[in-house]
Order: sequence, then C-alpha cells, then structure tokens
Amino acid sequence: MTAPLGPAVDVEITDTPAYLERKRADDDALDVVLGARGLDPDDTHPRS
Repeated sequence: MTAPLGPAVDVEITDTPAYLERKRADDDALDVVLGARGLDPDDTHPRS
C-alpha cells in the first residue's frame, strides 16, 4: 500500500448546470456592484 501524495482536494465539476447557474448569478451580482460604483463591468482594463 502506498502513502497518500498529499491532502485531499475538493474538486468542483465546472460544466454542470448548477455550477453554471451559480457562476452566472455571481457574475450578475458583480456587475451590479461595479455599476453602483460607476465602473463599467465590461472594461477589463480600468484606468488608475
């Protein structure tokens, strides 16, 4: 029997409908926060 290589790692499957729905909700919430701060959620390079 071999020893484990390291601690167990929880892996989330990222192509399930539940994951994609949760990610979409997180992205929408981030857009709301950025919009409230006057930032463009689609601007990937904000100016300093």
